[in-house]
Amino acid sequence: ISKNLGFFEKKILASSCEIKEITIEEKNKFLEDNYIFGEDSFFINLGLFNKGELVSVMTFEHINKSNYKIHSHCDKINYFIENSEKHLFNYFINKFNPDHVELSLDRRYFNNVTLDEIGFKKIETEQPKPWYFGKDIDGLIDNNNMNSLNLNKSDVNRIWDCGQNKFEWWK
Repeated sequence: ISKNLGFFEKKILASSCEIKEITIEEKNKFLEDNYIFGEDSFFINLGLFNKGELVSVMTFEHINKSNYKIHSHCDKINYFIENSEKHLFNYFINKFNPDHVELSLDRRYFNNVTLDEIGFKKIETEQPKPWYFGKDIDGLIDNNNMNSLNLNKSDVNRIWDCGQNKFEWWK
């Protein structure tokens, strides 16, 4: 978020960095420390290193055959890694040779600026949906789970997200 507002302490060109596949532990630690959504559970994990320091991560899910989904991408907090998305994605394309890659972005946090540059096309904008929280709910739950719980409606609060933009890349 701070990068989109122009607040960062260090700017690095991704072209001056080295890309490596990283371990699940490295990926989870980096995402927990730097990503608004925390760690994920996927196994294709790419890291961008600047002088030996991990400064950006992108993770992928292998859906089937040559279809994949990007699940996480983030740069280190207070760093602006120029073109990190492009460099990590191009490495992924060259190494894994996918025919199709999909991506969903939460409209609250992400803009779509670099996606056109790496060949993604917007295919859908999902409408905002409600999330619920309250004294008998541990965290936020979505509409589907809310209906299955027997909660007193007066003890439940509802907030709306901003929806998601869905994108696809095709070879």
